[in-house]
Amino acid sequence: KGPLKQKSSVVDARAYEYMKCRSNPLYFSQTYTYVEETGGALKLSPDLMHNKVRRVVRSLVNYHRCVFMASRQLGKALSLDTLIPLYNGKWTTMADIIVGDIILDDNNNQTNVIAVTEVMYNHNCYRINFKNADPIIADQDHLWKIEVNNEDKILTTKNIKLLLNQSLIVQINKKVENQSYIIKSITKIKSVPVRCIQVNSESKLFLVGKQKIPTHNSTIAAIMLEWSLIFYPRIECVILNFQKDAALKNLDRIKFIHNHLPDWMQIPPTSKSDIKTYFTLKNGSKVQSFYPTTTHDPSTMARSLTIPILYIDEAAFIPHMDKIYSAAQPTLSKAREQATKHGYPYFQLITSTPNGIYGSGEWFYKRYSNGIESDELFIELDTGFENWNPNIDIDQKLLDLSKNSFIRVSYHWSEDPTKSEKWYNEQVRELDDERKVNQELDLIFVGASNCIFSDKILGQFKKQQNYEIVNFSRSQTDMKVFKKFIDPMDYYIIGVDSASSTKGAFDSIEIFTFKNFEQVAEINVKLGSLTKYGQLVDDVFQWLYKIVNNRIILAIENNSIGKSVVEHLMYHSENNFNYLPFIYKELNAKEIGINTNVKTKELMIANLYDEIKNNPTIIKSEILIAQLSTIERSNSGTIASKSYSDLFMASCFCAYARKRKNLEIMPLLDYSSEDLAINFLQEISDAAKFSDPKIKVREDKLKEEYLHIMPEQQSENFSQIEMLFPFSDNDETFGQNSFF
Repeated sequence: KGPLKQKSSVVDARAYEYMKCRSNPLYFSQTYTYVEETGGALKLSPDLMHNKVRRVVRSLVNYHRCVFMASRQLGKALSLDTLIPLYNGKWTTMADIIVGDIILDDNNNQTNVIAVTEVMYNHNCYRINFKNADPIIADQDHLWKIEVNNEDKILTTKNIKLLLNQSLIVQINKKVENQSYIIKSITKIKSVPVRCIQVNSESKLFLVGKQKIPTHNSTIAAIMLEWSLIFYPRIECVILNFQKDAALKNLDRIKFIHNHLPDWMQIPPTSKSDIKTYFTLKNGSKVQSFYPTTTHDPSTMARSLTIPILYIDEAAFIPHMDKIYSAAQPTLSKAREQATKHGYPYFQLITSTPNGIYGSGEWFYKRYSNGIESDELFIELDTGFENWNPNIDIDQKLLDLSKNSFIRVSYHWSEDPTKSEKWYNEQVRELDDERKVNQELDLIFVGASNCIFSDKILGQFKKQQNYEIVNFSRSQTDMKVFKKFIDPMDYYIIGVDSASSTKGAFDSIEIFTFKNFEQVAEINVKLGSLTKYGQLVDDVFQWLYKIVNNRIILAIENNSIGKSVVEHLMYHSENNFNYLPFIYKELNAKEIGINTNVKTKELMIANLYDEIKNNPTIIKSEILIAQLSTIERSNSGTIASKSYSDLFMASCFCAYARKRKNLEIMPLLDYSSEDLAINFLQEISDAAKFSDPKIKVREDKLKEEYLHIMPEQQSENFSQIEMLFPFSDNDETFGQNSFF
């Protein structure tokens, strides 16, 4: 009974784990998933999975659509003088090794080198000292298969050093000779040049050093697809790639994960062939990989997409992606219905680095820029991990007609704790191309070659996460605020660009500071109603007014739609507020607002261009940065955008108003509203004394009364002054509450 009881408990435990993994792909990925590393396999423990990657998994499971953009990454590396044994008993070094060299895997069998990186500089490097072997130099991110307290782990050099600091015994085991190499110490050294390689052995391990110590590094894995294939029989997945090599590589990643699952979790494949563009299991599940060819119409790819799970890899590089995706929608919709009916997972995952905003890259650019920003949906917990923000109604956000229901996640290199400015600078030197740096490292959607902003300027843009989201309930609209502190001593310009119709274009609002012209806040929404838009501008103004009082300029375009917004503010505002003194008006013009014509539009763009050229960091918004890269000058000299430019135009209004109000406002920036009020009343007092020296001015009473009403009613409009000075044609004094 003892052995039977023990076997039963093991089966029960495995059944529990199986169901836990089936219901929670995050648990599955962080407990049982190994991803490919150069020379080995890396177990994805929770501390190795970045919060941005968790966002992708959570978004797919809960809301089924995610578009993921991540910076170019590199593998882990060893110093150039690291010795590597060849199959024939000779030696080479990391500096001299090339693709095609035959070296030894961890079982002392021959294996081919299939990839070698360029030499990398400025990495944080360490010397690993062994008690019974020669030292090896590796960078801080190099991963090692080690044994700690009889437990196998795969950790970085830096993490192993932390274990040694805790006086734990760490050793590297060599299978063939049952030899263990105990790590004595790890010492940080001056940075040295490093490289990494990849081999095609089954274990992905290879041997280094005179004692032939096993080591490895990593690659990206398709975790969610493997999770679907294993736990849901007869489910079908499709991967779209831009070329055949990428298609086969994606399938290899899935196979690698599959082959490194525990035996009791694995499901045998129907074929062991490595050259097919599909992978099938004996539970009926299947993943296929497609790529466009010159002999077939792009829409024919979509005919094979009657599946619940679609992964589009390097989407910005697939030609005619818009045509492929549009043709696939009916079948994708049908597959989603079937998956929902049977309780199966369904999702669409899109990944890529930017590839411009036209041509092959346009579809990804629009899909990403119109997605729902994940920064608004997640909050960081005290543990350092993230969860959904309980204060955000995500279901309501998904109904926003101005968005496409994809949750967008951006993983910039600066968010990776293993990357530094030194690493970035080395990548810049390696790429040696401003556009590639902008796109592959800084994730900027660089425009066409005729963009009015140079690649150098585009490369200096640095998007910033918002400090705050302000919700305006009347229009159910969120405003992103980029400045933590709004200085009440500064002036502020609100640029308002109205959509030319209720379809297509966006209603956009930008707020910039006057003094340094820094972006403060932004709204980009499709309201479909001029009344709602008027209410939104009203709410934005009142929000800012409570902070900075009357130090605001409203820059609204004087077209038919802009006039409707002005009319709402002037005559239908529920706040019963006098907006006339705040709305920008051209000198000697009959109508208020900014008059846009060919001449003034050129001036507006020139004004914004000058501000950005002098200091590109004034722009904080990711969407505005993307729009700036789409602004082109044609051969005829006209400036236009083939994509959305609403935020760009709202910013132009701000720059234009600032330029024309510069001489008037700049002298006031070092004074508070109270100082300005006192100085203004002092001028009135001086004028009264000058006109009649016999008049005694009660300045204390004058200031007290004026400052008393200032927070709610002070304005440049002289109707406010009349409240203090009720003139009478029949009296020689200034009314019954005379200050004189």
